[in-house]
Amino acid sequence: MSRSEVSINTAIAGLFMSEKILTTCTVFAFNFLRPPGSHDSYPALRVSYNASVVSALIENTYLFFRVSLDTTFQISSKERFSNLDDSMNAVLVMLIAIEATFRWSLVSFFWSKLFHGRKDIYSDMNNLDDI
Repeated sequence: MSRSEVSINTAIAGLFMSEKILTTCTVFAFNFLRPPGSHDSYPALRVSYNASVVSALIENTYLFFRVSLDTTFQISSKERFSNLDDSMNAVLVMLIAIEATFRWSLVSFFWSKLFHGRKDIYSDMNNLDDI
């Protein structure tokens, strides 16, 4: 592998990790951010808040299904990483499954935030039925 390929792979891995960190920070921001109420004088603020929650919900739903299908393809196909041994294939499948679990937790969070926006989702998870 040449030096330029290594630097490109390092940059891609860095961007991949940065996306996960920024997504996690966005979830924490949405968790503690109170959504604008119906009595607020800025309806554009309420529309933009709901649009951003819906867009994050759609994006993470798409990524969940894409990663889930990728996991299925990885398990059912031996041709994908045929140059790797079975133990490395198992590690790759586990990493893809962890990615799917991460995406599903984001979908669940944004779904809850869309309909229970004023609740602190992480601290009041048991009390969501009371709403």
